[in-house]
Order: sequence, then C-alpha cells, then structure tokens
Amino acid sequence: MLTTHYMREADELCDEIAFIKGGQILARGTPGELKRQIRLGEVIALRLDPARVRGSPRRRACSGAWRSTAGSSARWTRPRSGCPELLRALYADGVVIRNVQVREPELEEVFVELAK
Repeated sequence: MLTTHYMREADELCDEIAFIKGGQILARGTPGELKRQIRLGEVIALRLDPARVRGSPRRRACSGAWRSTAGSSARWTRPRSGCPELLRALYADGVVIRNVQVREPELEEVFVELAK
C-alpha cells in the first residue's frame, strides 16, 4: 500500500488506485480505468509561437474542443481525427507550431475532474 499526493508516482507504481477526498472514496481502479472513466479524452500538448494564443482557434474547425491552458495545450476528445483540423486552424491564425504531442490525461487531471 502506498499513500501519496504525487500522482505520477502512483501512476507508475500502483496496480490499483483510490482517490479519497474528505474521507470518501471518489473513484477506484487501475490508472487506465480511472483515466477512461472520466472521459476527459486525450490531450494534445502543443508548443506554440507565440506561446499564448488569443482566444480559441477558428471555431469552425474545433467546435468547442479546444481548451487552452498555461502549457499551450488542448483537450480533444478525438485527437487522432481532430488533430489535423486543429493544426490547420492554428496555422490559419498565424501561429507557428513548434511541437505536437498526443498523450492520455495524467492522474492529476483525473483527480481534479473527480474532485469538482
């Protein structure tokens, strides 16, 4: 048994995880099950120039899927099919894309969603 606030450590070391808030178990399962359970979708992490994009990329391409964060990332529910649309929209807005990475949500993001 491991008790930790470091979600990356829990993700790497634990076969089963339970999120607890206020003495109540919010969710329990394998890291993969927890990530799928909340249906956050995968994350497209972008390194952009300029680093901050004003507003959202063109809505016609993204239809509400874009959520800009401090790390210039976007959450997309279908990244493999939607990523080209997002990249085209950013390019059309004059944004230079330096790096693109598609990843699953981290446990920290899962906990934040569950604790709302």
